[in-house]
Amino acid sequence: ALLAQHGVSNPAVDANTLHGLTWGAAADRVKAVHPELASVDVASAMMRGFAEILDASGLTLVPGADDFVVGLHGRFRLGLYTSNVRSEVQRLKREYPAFQVLETVVSGEDVRHSKPHPEGYLRLAEQLGVEPESCVVFEDSVAGLKSARSAGMQTVGVIHPGTQGLVESLADRTISDYSELLR
Repeated sequence: ALLAQHGVSNPAVDANTLHGLTWGAAADRVKAVHPELASVDVASAMMRGFAEILDASGLTLVPGADDFVVGLHGRFRLGLYTSNVRSEVQRLKREYPAFQVLETVVSGEDVRHSKPHPEGYLRLAEQLGVEPESCVVFEDSVAGLKSARSAGMQTVGVIHPGTQGLVESLADRTISDYSELLR
């Protein structure tokens, strides 16, 4: 919708390649292939559009994610690194109270470098007081899996239609939803 609003009828960027990036990094990618958007605040427009969709339809979790987090609580240190903004983390915790058990959160607002750079995952490990190589990261984006692997962490790729065939080579293991781990 953003691109259409600005006269771009044939997008030259695949939305799946933006998944897992901070809003700023995603905007940079869009602008790199659509220089006609140079004067548009693409990051803010995408963030607003995303929030509007979530306001209308709510946040949808990968099946079993909330039960999985509850099952890990008290047994492992739990944190979240998301490229999204803190307000969306608050939405997650509001809509799915199970995520209140997260000990720490690193958001896209807390890092200089977007995924696939390892900065966010390294910061998360530091805040949790654990060594990166002892971390297991569950990720549904190619950029996120690259980020976690660059940080020296073990990875579980969460496959969805946009990443089918892409995450398998980057992950130590794959799942299609968390209920597979609850059996």
